[in-house]
Amino acid sequence: MGMDSYDSNHKDEKKVDIGKEPEKGSTPPRKATEVDEVWRGGKPSTPQRKATEVDEVWRGDKPSTPQRKATEVDEVWRGDKPSTPQRKATEVDENWRAERDRIMDEADANFFEKIDDFKDAVVKLKSLTTSEGRVYNIKSVISREGGESVVLLCTSPEGKDFAAKVYFKPVNSQATSSDSRSRVLEYMDSEEGRKYTLSVLEIGTTEFGNSKYYFEITPFCKDGDVSDDGAFSFEELVNFIRQMNEVLHSLHENKILHRDIKPSNIFKVDGRYVLGDFGTAKVVENTDIFYHTDMLVRTYGYEAPEIYRGIYSIKTDYYAFGITIASLYHGFFIYDNMTEAMQDSCATTGKIPFRRNEENRDFVENLVDGLCQVDQGHRFTYEDVNKWLEDYNYTVNINASFVQGAKWRRPFRFMGEEYKDARSMFDGFTQDKDHWAAAMALLYKKEIEQFFLTVEPSLARAAQLAEEGYRSGNTDMGLAVFLKALLPTGPIVWKGHTFRSLKELGSKMVATKTPAGYGEILRSGVVSHWMENTEGVSVSFDNIKAVKQIEACSVNNPQVACYWFGNTFAEKKSLAICGKTVSDISSLVGAMFDSAAVFYQGDGYEKLVSMKDGADLYGFLYSFGFKELCESVWSSFAKVDLFHKTAMLFSMMDNIAVKSDVNPDKIRQFFVNYGPVGIATYTRELCCAAEEGVYAPLDSEGRQLLNKIKGFKAPAGGNVDELFRAYAPLIDSVDSLSKRVIDNPHCVLAGVYENKGVICKNLKGTFAFRIFDAVAPLGFNHHIESAKGGNA
Repeated sequence: MGMDSYDSNHKDEKKVDIGKEPEKGSTPPRKATEVDEVWRGGKPSTPQRKATEVDEVWRGDKPSTPQRKATEVDEVWRGDKPSTPQRKATEVDENWRAERDRIMDEADANFFEKIDDFKDAVVKLKSLTTSEGRVYNIKSVISREGGESVVLLCTSPEGKDFAAKVYFKPVNSQATSSDSRSRVLEYMDSEEGRKYTLSVLEIGTTEFGNSKYYFEITPFCKDGDVSDDGAFSFEELVNFIRQMNEVLHSLHENKILHRDIKPSNIFKVDGRYVLGDFGTAKVVENTDIFYHTDMLVRTYGYEAPEIYRGIYSIKTDYYAFGITIASLYHGFFIYDNMTEAMQDSCATTGKIPFRRNEENRDFVENLVDGLCQVDQGHRFTYEDVNKWLEDYNYTVNINASFVQGAKWRRPFRFMGEEYKDARSMFDGFTQDKDHWAAAMALLYKKEIEQFFLTVEPSLARAAQLAEEGYRSGNTDMGLAVFLKALLPTGPIVWKGHTFRSLKELGSKMVATKTPAGYGEILRSGVVSHWMENTEGVSVSFDNIKAVKQIEACSVNNPQVACYWFGNTFAEKKSLAICGKTVSDISSLVGAMFDSAAVFYQGDGYEKLVSMKDGADLYGFLYSFGFKELCESVWSSFAKVDLFHKTAMLFSMMDNIAVKSDVNPDKIRQFFVNYGPVGIATYTRELCCAAEEGVYAPLDSEGRQLLNKIKGFKAPAGGNVDELFRAYAPLIDSVDSLSKRVIDNPHCVLAGVYENKGVICKNLKGTFAFRIFDAVAPLGFNHHIESAKGGNA
């Protein structure tokens, strides 16, 4: 159930006696645990009875009369005839109310000196007996983290699960009274109360030693309270606000102040939100005025500033409602990880430290700012919340101190300038690399944190987190993180450089000749941090995911990552290759494979076979979603020679074209004529050119080899992989020829070589041209240079 699980470091109720001396001559007030003998109707020596016992004199009945339920009305006790219809529990009968008051006033918790001892004893209980005599067996402990109680899971006599809350102190000690408590219980029993509250079904006391401790039986909420529900979406939050506003309005219309609004006291039952734990609730006569209390009742962090002056009103509940909304919006206690000084400063200035950034943040902040106004005259109440529900931009009555860009109480002096607001400081810190370096030094000297401690504590906390988080790592990133907290609407900044948008940064990256510098920006993670923490910027989950993938890539391939980012977020994709500028896969295929000469003599081949030289090419391909395809090919290059590596890269481009719905024929024809297979197909052409007499056999083996090359039948088609396999026999034959051919015929005539193998009679057939780390006939170079294109 987790009724008291919400931020155990901050939520415990602290009650401090402010100290109001009784007037002289007045009768000292009786403790809530004292027994008034007149009230009991007995002598002072009469033993005190248990809460579940029936005092016959008090009831005016015979001992044999059956015990009645706490909500039942004994006709004789009422002074009516037995035939009088029984009244509902919500009706007000002072004697009937006194029954509840009696049970509460009997609670005289004084046996345990420490609350931990009390909790240790409560969790060992086997059962609880209510004022109606019903026995609830204890099954387990739901929570013992609260500052004033233990919550137990118990089973009713009918076998159903319920929750029991056992209080360490009597109701009267909680700055309320048994009369208030009784009237609260009446409200909770009403039709309206059952709609809006977690009803108290039964009450009673349990004994330890000679002391009695008050407890309440309530429905068991198996899903627990809303403190365990994580960050609410905007839609969920609006629904919550709408319902809880009606809950508070109902309470206040019935003259009840809850005084402990917080997530751990709110539950969801059958799809609706209800309020529980009325242990500190107070009934007032007029909800339009302020009241003074002698006892300070609070849950730290949720209490309104006026509580410290002993003042409370319905607006005290609305302040706590604001802190509750802020905490549920973030998914954690809004003051989590802030020092007490920071929290107090936030409370006294009315500046609640929002940290979550999404498109609806401004709307939520408008409401929380209104609910958490220090000046109660400006604080939102029921009508204001309803107006906000109609218009999320509603800010009427919000104090002018909340206007964006408000000046600080004192300036921050830096490099001869004074900065009086967040925008001017942000611009000053980021105007160039020197200002950036100086600001970073101040951050790690804690001077920025110290300045904001008394000016804006939430920024002091932001400076502290940035300094502690990045002191031993990327110190520049620490400053960037603080600057984003300083000005949530600000642009991307890094070492004195400013980029107003992803598009602007992308355009810089896509055109840069020095990608390593931008790779550093990506490695830092500053871009994704900006996306996730910038107000007024609607960023899709897919874009954040893409940026984080690029940032991860930048760790090992910063240059590729730079061009990947550029082509992803620039206004237009752009790649300069083979003397052309391309923006899509179709134009890329055309630029690379239109001309063999341009491909090899320009930068096409160089970029294809080198991830470093081709960082812009691969960044371009990654931006189309081909990162995994490219990486799978490159991951297999460890033990592959350049000849086979080149063939695999042609296959990669073939696959990319197919996946992009681009005709791949140009790549395949280029591969056969000018790629790795081109050596074999060109050599075959030389063998078949009989009139030129490029090769001549010197023996039968040479003749057989040449005939095998001439007789090879080219495949009709296929993709690059299929073509490479089909041409493999020809490639092997040409490789054998390169090892058998005699390049100099004059040496043969002179008897230098034996008459074996194949003689080359034309220089263009000599295997002396190196390409793909393989040897090819010298004429293959001219073949490439004179080619008119991939189809030639």
